[in-house]
Amino acid sequence: LFLVLCNTRVTDVGGRALAAGVQSNSLQDLSLVLQNVTDGTAFALGACLSSCVKLVKILLDFSSSQIGDEGAVSIARSCAESSKLNTVKLSLSGTQVSGQGLCAIDGLLRKPWRTLTIDPQP
Repeated sequence: LFLVLCNTRVTDVGGRALAAGVQSNSLQDLSLVLQNVTDGTAFALGACLSSCVKLVKILLDFSSSQIGDEGAVSIARSCAESSKLNTVKLSLSGTQVSGQGLCAIDGLLRKPWRTLTIDPQP
C-alpha cells in the first residue's frame, strides 16, 4: 500500500484525520507534502508511524509550514524507532524548527539507513 499526497491544501484538521487513517499494517511507502500544517499534524503523524509495521520508505516535506521543534521531535523519534524503515527524506526548509528539533534529527543520523536525506531550514 502506497500513499502520496502532494500540492494539497491540507490543514491541521485534515492532517490529523490523515494521520489517523495512515495507521495501517500494510502501508509500505508514505509521501506527504504538507505546507499548511503545524506541530499538531506532525505530532499526530509521528504517533501513528509506530503502527505502520511494514513502512520502509517515507518522504515528509513540511517546507514553509508552521512545524516547530515539537513536531520535528515527534517525527524524528518515530522514524528512528521504526524497525523496517530504511529510506527517509525529511524536508523542513522555511519552518520554525530550531535547536531541540535539530537535536532530535541528529539522532536519525546515528541509525544505519539505506537512504537518509534531511533538508533543514536554510
